[in-house]
Parts: sequence; C-alpha cells; structure tokens
Amino acid sequence: MDVATERASEGGRLLVVGPPGHGKSWVCQQLLDVLSDEGWLIAEHYCYLGDADGERLERVLTEAVFGSLVGRLAEADQRLVTDQRPRFAADEDALVGCLRRSVDLEPDRRIALVVDGIDHITRVRARAGGSFDPSKSMSEALAALDLPPGAVVIVLSQPGPHLGPLQEAGAVTATLPGLTEQDLHLLAGRLDLVPADSVGPRAGATPLVEDREAVASFLAALAERSAGNALYATYLCREAMRSIETRPDPSAAVLELPPFDGTLKNYYDHLYQSLGGEAGWVADVIALIDFAVTRAELREIRPDASHRVEGALEVLGPVLIERATQGGIRVYHESFARYLRTPFQDDAPARTALLERITGWLEGKGLFVDARAFHSLLPLLAESGQDGRIVSLVGRSFVTKAVAAGFAASTINANLATAVGAAARLDDWPTIVRYV
Repeated sequence: MDVATERASEGGRLLVVGPPGHGKSWVCQQLLDVLSDEGWLIAEHYCYLGDADGERLERVLTEAVFGSLVGRLAEADQRLVTDQRPRFAADEDALVGCLRRSVDLEPDRRIALVVDGIDHITRVRARAGGSFDPSKSMSEALAALDLPPGAVVIVLSQPGPHLGPLQEAGAVTATLPGLTEQDLHLLAGRLDLVPADSVGPRAGATPLVEDREAVASFLAALAERSAGNALYATYLCREAMRSIETRPDPSAAVLELPPFDGTLKNYYDHLYQSLGGEAGWVADVIALIDFAVTRAELREIRPDASHRVEGALEVLGPVLIERATQGGIRVYHESFARYLRTPFQDDAPARTALLERITGWLEGKGLFVDARAFHSLLPLLAESGQDGRIVSLVGRSFVTKAVAAGFAASTINANLATAVGAAARLDDWPTIVRYV
C-alpha cells in the first residue's frame, strides 16, 4: 500500500511479481479492497479468467484492456467520460484523458490502474514459430502511458523478460512473499487434513490427522516442500489426503514428492511420468480442450484406450477438479495445462493427430446441439489446420441455425471470425465476403 501511494505521487508504475500459484490474483483482490477503503479511484482488468472464459482472446488485446480500464473508471465516476466521443474509445489517449480529468476534478484523489496477469497474454495469443511477444507488447503500451501525478499503474505478473519495458520505464518491483507457517496450517485445516487453530473445522468434519506430533511433522514437511507456494501446498495437501489410507504418515508422503522449483515443473514431470506412456493421452486431452469432460466422454474420445482413463485420473487427482454440476473434469490450475501443451509446440503432427480425435468427437455431438461443440469446435479445427472443414460447416444457413438454437450473438460472431480466417487462408474471397 505504501509503495503504491509513493508511486502514485509522481505518476509511476508498480510491478508485483511471483511464480505460478503464488496467490497473485488473491493479492490483487486484497489490494483492490484496501485501495477502495482508502478512497482511491480504481480500474482493474484481468487478462485471464480461465480456459472456460469465452472472451479470453478479446480480453488480452491492447485496445480491449484500455477500453476496459476506461469503462471501469466511467462506472466509478461518470464525469470522466462526459465529453468523450466515442464514449469508450479504446486507446491510450482516451485513458490518459480520463486520468487527467480525474486529477482536475479531485486533485487529492489517488488513481490506480490494476492489470492482473499480463504473462498470460502471450500464452493466449501464441504464434507458433514467431518471435512476437504479445505480453511484452502490452508492457510497452503500459510503459508508454503519460501518467499524471496522482496515478499509478499496478501490474501483477509472473517474472520474465516481458516486463522489461516497464522496468526500463522506472517501475518498482515488489516480490510476492510465500505463505507463512500459520497460512499453511490454515490451508491444511480448511481442507480438513489437520485441526485448524484460527478457524474451526467445517461442521461435521473430522481432521484426517489429529495426533499433535503427526500434525507438526506434516506441517514442517509441507513448509519444506512447498516453499510457501500456495498452489503447490494445495497439491501436496491433496496428495496426502489421497494416500492417507495406504500411507498413514502424511509427512512421509509429502517428503517423497519433489521440492518446489519456482515453476512447478518438477512436480508436473513427476505426475506425467507416473502416468506412463499408455495413459498420458488422458492428460493431453484435458490440456488441449477448454471445457470440462466427464469420465465417460474421455472414453468416447479414445475408445481403444478407455481402460486407461480411471487409472490416469487417479494419478492426476491432485491437479484436477471434478464437479458434475460444471460438466465434469477440468484442470485445477492453468499452469498444468500450459505444462502439458509445451511439448506440442515442437511436435505439430502429434498435436494435430490428437486434435483430430477431439474435433471428430465434438462434431459427433452436433455443432448446433452441444454448447461445447458450438463454442470450441471451430477454433480447434483452426488449430489443427482443418480450414476446409470449417468453411463447409459454416454454410449459408449457419447463422439461421445458430440463432434458432439460441446461441449468443457474441459466440456466433466469434465463430464467424474464425471462419473468416479459415476462408482467408484458403483464398476463398467470395466466402469471406459472405461471412462479413
């Protein structure tokens, strides 16, 4: 809070950095609450809300980020956009204009522009084989803002070279601390793994480990292996809970797992290797899709290897979340999906082959029948290079059928945009005109 105030006094920038799963988004919300209580004018933008976010590509475009910030400022103070035409023009001039009007109207009011997760931008807008770094481009745009005194840009991100432009512009870097021993105790208590000191266990829940010495030993092992990383500590707790029947000593189970390496790669390597070559496809499918699938649907995608599904999901349990009300199984944290997708960057045939299995299964569900197929089939076909198939699916009656099926205009337009790209790659200009 003090650093933010100091940077705002001169119109500066603040970087809050930490490894994946370190709690940056949680800290972001806490910061917003504190600044709001202090009377700051706040505009925040989240570059990533998860793979289920239907507008994740639009969310990371520079004009969308600036437009979002202008919109949030306008929600808080309508006077900032009264004379602006168009009202929510999405460029840096419009954004800086809002900041200057705020300073003119209320000179003593501090302003914070908070952008969370710019490291995700490159992953969302990845270009195979290209040197363009969209995350760095966003840093350059934020670094170029002509901030008036009283305003601060706060960026939360994983560390990396994409932050260079902001650092060169004089941004102060604050490294996010890990969880304390008390925090780890609280986390394990909320999972009903150990008795909780500061908050009681959930009603009717009995901790899995109650012996005082065993609890102390487990918490010490948790602190050593997790190094305070919130995500890895959660994984370790879930590993201990999973093995409690066969391994009564949870600390021993935790100490057998790799220590936190700053990226979670060691742990993810351990999990993937535990799957074995014949079951790894289960993890790969879950990583490549952006929607939940059930156990039965995984078997449908690879009927020839359906007998591997249950064993694979057992191994992957700590890094997955399974909820019937949300459609089935998803990755618990995007860092695991990113880990699984990385090898595909150097093996396009393998990615294409697996995507063809997935798209074939989705198409069988019915483009206008299954919401997941309507949302994801065309982008997955584009990713696997099946442009001709996209053009054949998006025929003259596409919009009519989509409207009749009740799909949202934004999703219909997103599919049309995907189809425009496919037709352009095929040099099919009459079709492009029809789509437009």
